[in-house]
Amino acid sequence: MRLAVILGLSLLCACSATEQGFVDHPEQYGLYVAATNLDMAIPLQIRSDATGEVISIQMRIFGNRDGYGYLEKSLPPGRYHIYSYHPYSNITVPLLTDTGYFDVVAGCFNYGGHIHFGAMDNRAVYTNEVDVSDIENLPKPLAKMAAGKDICMAPTGKANQRVPLHT
Repeated sequence: MRLAVILGLSLLCACSATEQGFVDHPEQYGLYVAATNLDMAIPLQIRSDATGEVISIQMRIFGNRDGYGYLEKSLPPGRYHIYSYHPYSNITVPLLTDTGYFDVVAGCFNYGGHIHFGAMDNRAVYTNEVDVSDIENLPKPLAKMAAGKDICMAPTGKANQRVPLHT
């Protein structure tokens, strides 16, 4: 029983650690958040243009009421490319494209909008739509991270655009 409680607490801490850098050091990190049509807790890999490092972002599910999965990760400022995702444990789907980048700005809630993954001509594709008003419809834990912060619109394939202080 005690082990179950300890494991439960450690999992709770791991889930909230994705935004910890943004909370503790906003001058060094931006929070990247996006909704996806994949309502599965699967990893999405991104690649830092600055370092070449491949970073995994675990999709989070909030009650699964709206049919979306959510990406959330504190990241150092810079440009990142969507690299791949794993819809099944042994299958990697590459997604690297010229327009598959997004920018992260430090101290900003970087909103990537809705990323819709699909297939066309037997290859994986995705589209991205961003509307700042959609932030209000995010699950409460994510929406509250935007309160009192500048919002940076971070669509794929376009420059990041800062929207002054969001309340």
